[in-house]
Amino acid sequence: MLQASRSSWDDIESRQHNPQYAYPLGNDTYLIEGNAAYVYKSGQSKTFKWCGKLHLVRHDGRWKMDYYKTYFATEH
Repeated sequence: MLQASRSSWDDIESRQHNPQYAYPLGNDTYLIEGNAAYVYKSGQSKTFKWCGKLHLVRHDGRWKMDYYKTYFATEH
């Protein structure tokens, strides 16, 4: 499963995540919603909707992410 996940990036030239909304879930945890633009090595590009759950912690007086997981929605 891990190898399949890693190889799924083989055809990607670049990607850009564009957060649009942030919803506080409590305890320094947030749901982030937005779009991701992918450019493939073939020159084709696609945009996907995504959301992510992230958790922030204070470290040396600064906020940092210690957990982040994304979810993508595709239409067939």
